[in-house]
Amino acid sequence: MLRSLRTLSLSAGVRTIASSAFTRQKPTPPPLNPKPQPFTQPPDKDKPHTTPKPTLITSDPITSSSRATPPHLLQRKRLPITLDETQLEENFIKGSGKGGQKVNKAVSCVQLKHVPTGIIIKTQRFRDLVSNRKEARKLLSLDLDDLYNGSLSKKEACNENG
Repeated sequence: MLRSLRTLSLSAGVRTIASSAFTRQKPTPPPLNPKPQPFTQPPDKDKPHTTPKPTLITSDPITSSSRATPPHLLQRKRLPITLDETQLEENFIKGSGKGGQKVNKAVSCVQLKHVPTGIIIKTQRFRDLVSNRKEARKLLSLDLDDLYNGSLSKKEACNENG
């Protein structure tokens, strides 16, 4: 019986099996925005079943207020960034990269970690340790400014101008 529904055709060495009885239809995908189903509790035998009536909100309380918020209060202000030395972990390590033996032997690289955020800055831009310590703090304050202030940060202002 199974062979009677299938058709075999051998032409040029290719075997194809085709039958409308064995084809599968793809399931229809669910709708992209399904309608929310209201929560219904099982009806009690003692109480009559009542459905809640939907409420329609006609106005937005933010836009329909009698006094509008002044524009200067809607603008987000930039937070000042100050580094607290108690929140920093500072390590001095040997440098690497270009510069040869002097860079590889001297301890002039500064690794600065801001403990609350976990941001780590590592710099060896200058040959002396004091300048690299200042540079690491400057870079850390720029990163914290970018983290806390986002589009209002000094880093973003420099990128827009230059």
